[in-house]
Amino acid sequence: MAEAGLVLDPAERASRRAAVPPLRAVRAEVVPIGEADALTGEWDRLSSYAMDDNPLFASPFVRAAAQRFGSGVAVATVREAGGRLIGLAPVTWTRLGRVAPALRIWSHDYGPLGVPLLASADAAGGLIEAARRAALVVPDLALDGAAAKALLAAAEASGRAVTLVGVHRRAVFRTGLDPREALSAKRRKEYGRQLRRLAEEGAVARETVTEAGAVTAAFEEFLALEGRGWKGERGTAMAVQADKVVFAREAVAGLAARGQVLISTLRLEGRMIAGLVSLISGDAAVTWKIAYDEGYARFSPGAQVMLDAPVALAARGVRHVDSLATPGHPLVDHIWKDRGTIGTLIIAPAGGWVRHRLGLALLSAEMRARGAAKRLRDRLRG
Repeated sequence: MAEAGLVLDPAERASRRAAVPPLRAVRAEVVPIGEADALTGEWDRLSSYAMDDNPLFASPFVRAAAQRFGSGVAVATVREAGGRLIGLAPVTWTRLGRVAPALRIWSHDYGPLGVPLLASADAAGGLIEAARRAALVVPDLALDGAAAKALLAAAEASGRAVTLVGVHRRAVFRTGLDPREALSAKRRKEYGRQLRRLAEEGAVARETVTEAGAVTAAFEEFLALEGRGWKGERGTAMAVQADKVVFAREAVAGLAARGQVLISTLRLEGRMIAGLVSLISGDAAVTWKIAYDEGYARFSPGAQVMLDAPVALAARGVRHVDSLATPGHPLVDHIWKDRGTIGTLIIAPAGGWVRHRLGLALLSAEMRARGAAKRLRDRLRG
């Protein structure tokens, strides 16, 4: 993972700011998550026309996560003069490096995509103002997306310094070719051979489900499959964590009722030996969770469903799929060739620079340590 830090110097900031049109006045506030029910209709409408889609910021997903393990989570909202909701993100109050106050968009292990829902550049400016005199931290931000560009432009317009940390590239799929066709001839032949060898074990079926009832049933099979593997042994499978499994069921059920879940499966004699849960919003999707039966690892069941999913998603109008994987991931990096740039964007407060700079330095060191530990875990998992 390539770590990077960037603070734009005052002269460059001034030059960029001159090219940015002034932002219109908006009203920004941070409201308790308990008020989210009253926001649902507006939240859903905003999701339908936001600059960038983020399935992990869909209201059923955020509310389920916040209720089960999101202590301290609130919702930052931005409204235009007429009262229309034009910006929203789940947030928490925190401190950079434990010393400098900050408003952090809520990205977590089960939702590692911090792209806020923004309808315009004015919404981006309002989100920055929601932090008041604290920094705004946007983790796991797709830096090549429209929302990131709007946040950078709004920061320039308001004279706020920006810093990027933890910048890296992760596997994405931009629909077009069948991902199997994008493989080298040798690798494509090998995956085909593995499927034929698997068929010698019994009847093989590659299936996709999207209907709410079928998704619910397939997700229960998925949870059981994940629980039988190494995640179950280590206690990190959703099925063996009471709060996480309730959250997962609620989130998947809520999204499935809207047609926003697609589960790809590989079955042997009717039994799921690999499953991939993808979440959809507009023309974007994320491959949220994957599990496979390790007893069939020689047939690459995980890779098989990762190759099948983009085709099924494209048929539903999805044009961009984020793997949510760590860089250099041992599975998806070999079969998805496109890359997206991800990083943490930190927009400085209007004042308090000494404490802010100290917080940045401590945060950068902490992120490097976490990244190294996560890469090690991925290598050990194989």
